Amino acid sequence: MAKRPNRRRQLFFDELQIRLLSINIAYFAAILLIFAVALFAPLILQLLGASGGPEWQQQLVAEQFLYLSKAIWLPLFFTFVALGAHSVLVSHRIAGPLYQLRRVLRGVAEGNFAARAVLRDKDYLKKEEQVVNDMIENLGALIENVDERAYELRKTVQQLKTALGGGLTQDVQTCLETLERNAESLDASLSRFKTRPEDLTPQPAGS
Repeated sequence: MAKRPNRRRQLFFDELQIRLLSINIAYFAAILLIFAVALFAPLILQLLGASGGPEWQQQLVAEQFLYLSKAIWLPLFFTFVALGAHSVLVSHRIAGPLYQLRRVLRGVAEGNFAARAVLRDKDYLKKEEQVVNDMIENLGALIENVDERAYELRKTVQQLKTALGGGLTQDVQTCLETLERNAESLDASLSRFKTRPEDLTPQPAGS
């Protein structure tokens, strides 16, 4: 059987994480553009203005321009890398929990009330995790309560049939059979729900 990928080690989870990173990159690019214009535009204007002046003035402006280019671009590059890495980390702490919550809610839609969302200590959306787990726990408790009532209904039907014995009229027999079918139908409907962790454990073949 193919091994499922470890989602916690993936670089990107889904579109949301990519969108968050794209927004951060766009912000940084805009700041970088404004910074570059504010820093180099005056020097470029000086260089153009000095084109008709003394050679030493042109050389001085050109040296300032080259110095700032060497002094600025490398730190900006490392800043960009650091911001990119930080953005990936932050987006992981948002997109990762969202993936976990979606996985659990998808399981609930399939009748699994035994699973719980488990986020890492540094993940965001901790309050949402608690709300989702509380919701699943409450719904699971309601399902268990209905299941217990269905069991009592089935038991009562059997006790009633035993108590009446062979003295059943046709109408009573028909009503009991209808009641028994309804109880079995309710039990079949409830059987698709899993409300306990042991319900998720695969049963051995032949058990």
